[in-house]
Amino acid sequence: MISLNNVLSRTGISELISFLGVDTYKLLTNMEGESWSPLDLADLVIDVVGIERIFNNKNFRDILIGSLKKNEIRELASNLDIDSSSLDLYHKIKELKFSKFSRNMETLLFFFGKVPFEKKINNIDKDTLEEIDSNYPLFKHQRQAYRDTQKILREENSNRVLIHMPTGSGKTRTTMNIICEYLRTKNDDKDIVLWIADKEELCSQATNEFTEAWKILGNGPINLHKYHEPFNKNNKISDIESGFVVTSIQLLYRRKNDDIDQFLKFSQRVKLVIFDEAHLITAKEYKSVLEFIAPNNNTDIIGLTATPGRSFLKNIDEDVKLAGFFNQKKVSLKIEKYNNPINYLQDQGFLAKIINEPIEYYSDSGISLTKQEKDDILAGKEIDLDIIKKISNDSKRMSKIIIRTIEEANNPKNKILLFAPSVEQAHALTALLKRNKLKAEVVTSNTNRDDRRKFINDFKNSDEVQILVNYGVLTTGFDAPKANIAIIARPTDSIILYHQMIGRVARGPKQGGNEYCKIITVVDQRYGFRDLVESFNFWEDLWE
Repeated sequence: MISLNNVLSRTGISELISFLGVDTYKLLTNMEGESWSPLDLADLVIDVVGIERIFNNKNFRDILIGSLKKNEIRELASNLDIDSSSLDLYHKIKELKFSKFSRNMETLLFFFGKVPFEKKINNIDKDTLEEIDSNYPLFKHQRQAYRDTQKILREENSNRVLIHMPTGSGKTRTTMNIICEYLRTKNDDKDIVLWIADKEELCSQATNEFTEAWKILGNGPINLHKYHEPFNKNNKISDIESGFVVTSIQLLYRRKNDDIDQFLKFSQRVKLVIFDEAHLITAKEYKSVLEFIAPNNNTDIIGLTATPGRSFLKNIDEDVKLAGFFNQKKVSLKIEKYNNPINYLQDQGFLAKIINEPIEYYSDSGISLTKQEKDDILAGKEIDLDIIKKISNDSKRMSKIIIRTIEEANNPKNKILLFAPSVEQAHALTALLKRNKLKAEVVTSNTNRDDRRKFINDFKNSDEVQILVNYGVLTTGFDAPKANIAIIARPTDSIILYHQMIGRVARGPKQGGNEYCKIITVVDQRYGFRDLVESFNFWEDLWE
């Protein structure tokens, strides 16, 4: 227990007089005819100003926190569930919210040996008022997205909407509330709600989230069908009669082509479709699936994405098609007093604040570009595959730049995701890291499924894997909140891919992640790839 009087006395005579008020101090001095010691003044401040004002006034509180010794600030940080080994604990604690009856305020008061403030409810019997927490809550921005989505779906002749929310801001949880409400109120035990994704990880994420949501929000038993790898490899899709179905777009496409009759029998029961990573929805094979499952206004479609476009200054027609598919109906986060939702989500701790660290590298491996090629790259146009291959195979770039970057970033507190330039380089880099005694594993499309799951699980939940090298498989559907460094070593001209790679490490403390994350880009960043704000807002004109 820390003495409030002693800590206050450390703030200095001038601060104590400021707390007390200059006029009050002069009056007391004149009356007593003597000066006051810092400890006496501290006692006087507590008596005159009062405990409540000292702790509720941010200015007073910040000065008090700033007067703690290093061992005391570490103890307070631990009590507040802040990693006491973090840098600048004083700043971290001052930035916390200390509302009058909050847990943080209670912890702070106990730290100084004071009892928590008592809630006073005027003219209301305390026994008649109780605040009840939800076991599956939505944050304010998620509740707004939920309401806006429901409003659009209830409009006449409106059955499609795109939910546009940044990675890590809760698209899945927001949508699960919509699904559960639909199943409670509109489902007649013969309807199907269909969740479509393009990767096994996204499918698994959806099944786990629905299980958690329905246990809390559901009104009875329901069938959950895992119609994706490694489940339901041979079952007929037409045998599914009702409930919540999670499947991959690839599997649906195969079933449609293999047996159209059983596919149509299934599709007649589908009343609500959720398409994760909805910017893929206008791809020819994917669109053909949707045309059978939702051919008319009897089936609602909700798309989810952090990037509501498919191209980057390449084929604007594809972006127009995407907006047209959803009838220009898009729900995005609009936060009062914020020009964009990214800054709000970072300020509130939903997203990590990003430290960008571009590493300029000038190759001497004989790669030469024409003036037109340089102009095309700077304009964000497609990089020629031969150029990408040359850059990727530059051994100096790999061994001296990428390996050195990883070694500098590697320590037990960091979880590092490395996005390699190719499958071959992913394996080569991992071999070099292991030779250097670093805890690294590799995941690519060639990795055995069991190994892939083990490496990912070890990275997320243990210290066995500190560095996860990958190519092409962890840009979506990969949820590892403790990952805090992304090393982007693959050349890309895709704003969607770059946004997705950033998003893997951008979860903030309120989502189980980190206050700060670092993005290390081993190639010069071009237009469109500077930060989350720029990529989030890139396609807005198409939806207006």
